[in-house]
Amino acid sequence: MFDNLASVDTSRTNWRIKIRVTRIWPKSTDNGNIFRGMNLILLDSEDFHVHAFAIPEIWNGIANIIAEGNLYEFFNFTVIEATGPLRPVSSNYMIRLNQLTTVNHLFGYPVFIPRNKFELSDIEQINDFATLSDTNGNATYAIDVVGVVETIEPVNVIQTHYGPRQFIRFTLYDGSYIKVTVWNQLLEDLDPILEDNVEHPHIVILAGFRPYVYRGIAQLSSLPCSRIFINYRQHGATYLLRQKLRAIGYLA
Repeated sequence: MFDNLASVDTSRTNWRIKIRVTRIWPKSTDNGNIFRGMNLILLDSEDFHVHAFAIPEIWNGIANIIAEGNLYEFFNFTVIEATGPLRPVSSNYMIRLNQLTTVNHLFGYPVFIPRNKFELSDIEQINDFATLSDTNGNATYAIDVVGVVETIEPVNVIQTHYGPRQFIRFTLYDGSYIKVTVWNQLLEDLDPILEDNVEHPHIVILAGFRPYVYRGIAQLSSLPCSRIFINYRQHGATYLLRQKLRAIGYLA
């Protein structure tokens, strides 16, 4: 018997869940030299997702069996309240894997769990999220948005305290416009657009981006948890945006 992710709370630790791992990314020091643990997004068949975390000692014991997109059974883990800024999902709780956690890879399991889940916002809403930030300018949640990539700029490099960082800026449009900055390794997700080998218009879902305000204007910037999905057919948002763009005359 499996528990639904929506029912998981701090009342006990003997939870048993059947999930898909949709995203994995490391937690490191700012310079990337010290590995602090691994973050995961877990999604179940009820289309509910939570953020999970494993410290290095725990992750090292399961790293060889966990990969993005695969199905797993997780049994025995700690649940804590989700706190802090730029949370990757809106769940009130977070899962922490521990020494008693059992992870089993489910091969060919007959269950439907989506490949991804997005909590999409319209571009015109982003200013509201960005202005509800803490003293460091960080919003409570990272956000997901869908739009058309326009006016993409060349790759640039900026020098920081931790060495050079690459970035690209572009404009995203869904009936409203917003500037987006993509950093470092995530630039690879934009290669099909930069090489112009995907169909036009380039409709992207930006998952887990930081909303912020710069000089009074709302913008988006990528985070370690961010992903970019180009012309993503597995989610209705791409189709719905195409319909919206046709309705306003943007697409023929």
